[in-house]
Amino acid sequence: MGWWGGRHLVGCVPTTILAAVVLVCNVWGTNAEGENCSVPIVVDVLPFMTTQVTSSSTPTSEYVCPIDHIKRGVWFAFDATPNASVIVASTCEPVPSFNTYINVFRACVNGIGLNCSTAASTPCGASGWGSAYRWLSKPGSNRLYLFVSNSDTNKHGATVGTFTLSVVRAETSVGPDCNSALSISTLPYVLLGSPSLTKVSSWYSCDSLTSGRGMWFKYTPTHTSFTVASTCSYLTSYDAELYVFDSCTSNAGNYTASGCITHDESFCLDRASQVIWSATKSETYYLFVTSSSVGQRDIFTLSVWEEEISSSCSDSTVISSFPFTVTLYTDVEEATTFNTMIYLFTNCTADSPPVANGCLDIGDNECNDMMSQIKWTAHGGVTYYLFVTGVQNTVGRFNLTVYDAGNDEGNSCLTPIYIDTLPFIQSGSDTYNTLSQYSCSYSVTVRGVWYAYLAREDGLLHATTCSDNTNIEPGVLPVMSTCSEGIGLDCVLNLSTEYCVTGSSTTWRAIKGTTYLIFVTANTWDVGSYYELRLYSVYYNEASQCSSAVTIPSIPISLVGNIAEQAISTINCNGTVSQQQGMYFIYTPAQDTVLVADLCATISFNLFVIEECLYDVGQGCFNYTPGDCEEGGQHLALWPAYANTAYTIAIAPSSYSSFVSFEMELTSLEAAVGNNCLESNVITKLPYTVSGSLLLQDASAYSCNDQNSETQAMYFRYESSVDQVITASVCGSEVSCIVLIFSECSSSGVASTCQSDYVTCEHATISWSAKAGIPYYIAVMPLFFAGDIHPFILEVHEEKQTARAFGISYEPVYEPTGLFNFSVPSTVDLSITCRYNLAQHLYTGEFFAGDPSAMYAFDLGNNLYQLSTDTCESTLVGSTNFPAPSCRVGGMTWSPVHHQMFVSFTCNNLNSTLNAIVNTTLYTIDISNAATTPICEIPVSWALELAADSQGQLYSVDPELHALIRINASTCEVQYIGLLGSSYDPLGMDYDLCNNVLYMTAQQNRFSSVLYSIDPTHGYATLVSTLPSVGQMDCLSFLGCMGDCAPTCIDPWVGDNICQEGCDIEECNFDDGDCKVAGPDMSVYITFGLLLALSVCGVILGYAVSFKRGHRQPKGKQH
Repeated sequence: MGWWGGRHLVGCVPTTILAAVVLVCNVWGTNAEGENCSVPIVVDVLPFMTTQVTSSSTPTSEYVCPIDHIKRGVWFAFDATPNASVIVASTCEPVPSFNTYINVFRACVNGIGLNCSTAASTPCGASGWGSAYRWLSKPGSNRLYLFVSNSDTNKHGATVGTFTLSVVRAETSVGPDCNSALSISTLPYVLLGSPSLTKVSSWYSCDSLTSGRGMWFKYTPTHTSFTVASTCSYLTSYDAELYVFDSCTSNAGNYTASGCITHDESFCLDRASQVIWSATKSETYYLFVTSSSVGQRDIFTLSVWEEEISSSCSDSTVISSFPFTVTLYTDVEEATTFNTMIYLFTNCTADSPPVANGCLDIGDNECNDMMSQIKWTAHGGVTYYLFVTGVQNTVGRFNLTVYDAGNDEGNSCLTPIYIDTLPFIQSGSDTYNTLSQYSCSYSVTVRGVWYAYLAREDGLLHATTCSDNTNIEPGVLPVMSTCSEGIGLDCVLNLSTEYCVTGSSTTWRAIKGTTYLIFVTANTWDVGSYYELRLYSVYYNEASQCSSAVTIPSIPISLVGNIAEQAISTINCNGTVSQQQGMYFIYTPAQDTVLVADLCATISFNLFVIEECLYDVGQGCFNYTPGDCEEGGQHLALWPAYANTAYTIAIAPSSYSSFVSFEMELTSLEAAVGNNCLESNVITKLPYTVSGSLLLQDASAYSCNDQNSETQAMYFRYESSVDQVITASVCGSEVSCIVLIFSECSSSGVASTCQSDYVTCEHATISWSAKAGIPYYIAVMPLFFAGDIHPFILEVHEEKQTARAFGISYEPVYEPTGLFNFSVPSTVDLSITCRYNLAQHLYTGEFFAGDPSAMYAFDLGNNLYQLSTDTCESTLVGSTNFPAPSCRVGGMTWSPVHHQMFVSFTCNNLNSTLNAIVNTTLYTIDISNAATTPICEIPVSWALELAADSQGQLYSVDPELHALIRINASTCEVQYIGLLGSSYDPLGMDYDLCNNVLYMTAQQNRFSSVLYSIDPTHGYATLVSTLPSVGQMDCLSFLGCMGDCAPTCIDPWVGDNICQEGCDIEECNFDDGDCKVAGPDMSVYITFGLLLALSVCGVILGYAVSFKRGHRQPKGKQH
């Protein structure tokens, strides 16, 4: 059993809910309406639709939400409806030309929108540029002001353009049960509905008798067909479940729907449903749209239509246009997904039954374990038959999409990836690309990626996939000039084809105005295969002699050359005469510098710097310093170059080399600058990296450790605005130089008061504690003697301190619940701290005031637990009395500024304010009994996780927008920072106050989580590390910096007037005096005190116990 498809589209899914609305277009500028909230466009009748255009000449207007904004946009006004109604305002259809956002205000004063509704409008549509806003309108309500403008999180550039605003009333229930269902008379049928005003639950039976609030519909078909009902729409705002029944019966006046045919809970968009069933002529069917947790203002879009299902290739559903999408069942009795396969045929016989043959391809699990895909080149006039079936079970639900792969660049020579400029570099993968055919000396069919380049001039072109970023098995890199019906033809005559360990290279002569097709392929493609393609314009000179060298206009430059057609030239290098093909380049610097010619990307070539050119013979070799490439060889030259002096570089293959293509980089190093500390190069920002050489430096004097010296050096100056630990290193260089740090520089340029406490890398790295406002002089010097001129790379950066993070792993990976710890940012030391015998899932957790002895965390029932890190025992602190599941903890964090533990709860609230299905409130919590004290209501429907920075600002995530928000801990004013750029919702979030970095954890898959850092300025999340084998990592919490004195001690604990056991050791000066007990192990004396108490009196026993607990008392307290 399966589904057959050909070229024809039947039973399209209706996509608009406003087809009957009259379009009224207002082009901006014809009148003053909409300029500000004092002169709004009034929504005077429903349904309402208007198209508006904003431009750079559109006046800006002001509003406060929650801070001042000035934007371009259009204002609308909506007055209360005579009856209670659910209203929806939307810019979803048609898709606007820019990223729109709808703000709603309850007041307008002097043209400024005030009293902003804090619930965000919801993105919608495939592009995400439209938005929708819904609210409950009641008789007597005040006027609302709607402002349509660009989104604050717009990343597409456009802030003005065209949008269409639609304002409609959602249909509501007419009765509480199936007997009062709305009638569906004709198909297709589309309705925007809301069960918000339904106050009574109705009964229905599907597997078991149950009840729920929702809306009822009934449909009686006039003929037998497959019927589809769907709530899949971006305007469906909640988990809208669908049920279909064939009976509605009365029992003592109470109506119950029974005969459940099918139901669905989350077919699409994670919140909407879709069902299909065989509807029999004249039978009445009852459709129920409901939810396990319906809120007051939920809305849904119900679409009902007929669908054609075919059973053989002779009655295939014909696909007539692209893109084509259909969602079907291959058996109406089943409603589960199944392991699909796709067969592709070119013929359907006239036999009875018909037989499909001419199989071209089979798609089996190309996408994942359940889904498949096929890509092929379709030829005009040929009919193709697609058969969707199963691997084992052939029944279930599937979604088939067929589209023109022309949208997938690179799949065919008909749709190549066009290269506009050279040099061109692009990385890619071809694991599942379609099979393509090309014909050079013979026909080849293979998977690959197609590129195209239009030659702007005659010359040589060089394409290569030889790179560390390529892992494919080397294959040919064919280049063609013709594509006919998807087949590459007319292969060019390659001057050279070279193979490397991974990938290959080809060079050919290009003719101006000709388009060349480059096909990246391999002998085999495997899962995880990738490549890097580079295309260059090749330097060449057929009659190349040293007297006709190619001029290099400026540096730095990266160039590709080819000597396949070079003439034989002669080089006399210090008495050794050689004649061979080669190529010459000439460069004249404008100032004194150190030049570096790098041929390390090429093998089997030699590099010479020629002193002079006499009678077309390169005479003598310049005495340059050869460097070493990472892969070995002598292809790196470094020499002093003086202003307005021409230098000739010769490149020639080594003996018996078969390679004809080469790559060279010519760059310069910092030189003749920073000769002494007075002339230091100024470092304005860290991190800082510079390449230099001491070759042209003058000798300068310095004093270090009471010793006066003089040597070549290059000086750099940095002054910090804050106290910080700084590291300077030349470890990335040829290790022939050292780094010294000076804090004084005399008027004669002598550096003194040096720091030379080297940490690693043979005197090439040094770290020091820089004080704010003090200039430091960083000197790079030769390690052994003057004239040691190897190039150096100086790196200067702030030394990040290591922070310790904790997180709780949820089953099924770890049972019982595990508390993990790891250092950040490396996470390599991820390890288990404790396991707790808890079956509950712990959602959010935090340490109190940096106390490492226990973490506090909430379970699903909103109960607070204390998790000891010493005994690994869990203790129930208490219940918050917030009912679960209607209320759920959002996040918990300790604020070092407020010295309070904050917690947020999100609850369903049927009587909440405008447009809020749920509300979120910020509390403080007493960790001794779980008692909460309300602070204020956070104006978002859900704030997921909490984290406090060093200034006391709270951060959270709006999971609907995947956006970072900042919350004022006193007023709950919310500022939207920006999109996370990740579809993951945070499992845990906390601030590393040691390094001032915001982190979050998210679940990657069933077994692993990932750690992100978040930019608190723009909101973007950056992947830091994977946390393997920990399952779902919740309750992220930081304890601070790992101290310099001991790994058990955190810097903020030292000398904070509280004795911390991890710092109560000699290396940490016994917590810098916070711990009064010092010296020998006091357990001996405690034991003695206990024994003495047994023989004397209970007073002594109390004294002894108190003495033992003295380690955790503030300093100065008597024991």
